[in-house]
Amino acid sequence: MRIATWNVNSIRQRLDHAVRWLKEAEPDVVCLQEIKCQDEAFPREAFEAIGYNVEVHGQKGFNGVALLSKLPLEDVTRAFILAGDFNVIPTTDDAADPAAWVHDALFLPPTRTAFRDLIHLGLTDAVRATTDSAKVYSFWDYQAGAWQRDLGIRIDHLLLSPQAADRLIAAGVDKHVRGWEKPSDHVPVWVDLSIAA
Repeated sequence: MRIATWNVNSIRQRLDHAVRWLKEAEPDVVCLQEIKCQDEAFPREAFEAIGYNVEVHGQKGFNGVALLSKLPLEDVTRAFILAGDFNVIPTTDDAADPAAWVHDALFLPPTRTAFRDLIHLGLTDAVRATTDSAKVYSFWDYQAGAWQRDLGIRIDHLLLSPQAADRLIAAGVDKHVRGWEKPSDHVPVWVDLSIAA
């Protein structure tokens, strides 16, 4: 089973990207953030047409989330995942230029401590469990050529319960999506678990 998270930064502006990526990556469950529309404006038909069930909690402005799934979620085992844009850079390895973020809320000690508190509850950072590379990012600002210079940060996370971590096969970041025309500043992050879809 593949489970993914993606801050799409406006589903109406990124609808073609979302459908393209879903067809390419074929995740079973996707958590979308910053859909930036209310429930009735969410383009559910585009996702239903490619086999996804849709649940939406939209809001005006910059918020709103949606859950896309190809399976009844009540059938999933006790394994669970906290997924989304946490707005936390956990360590210096999660930023291309850590010094640039020292005074930013994403990297302040209390923010990082709160993230570590989740890990200390027994959750596993899926990406860090599968790689120790210092160049794994999920966000590149639109400003100052951050994408072109690969000045990224990792702020989108999948935290696994012990039952989910026991079933971890792989995790990854679909960086190439940031290179598409008019992309979100975030890219999809995913995890593969040995759970039958």
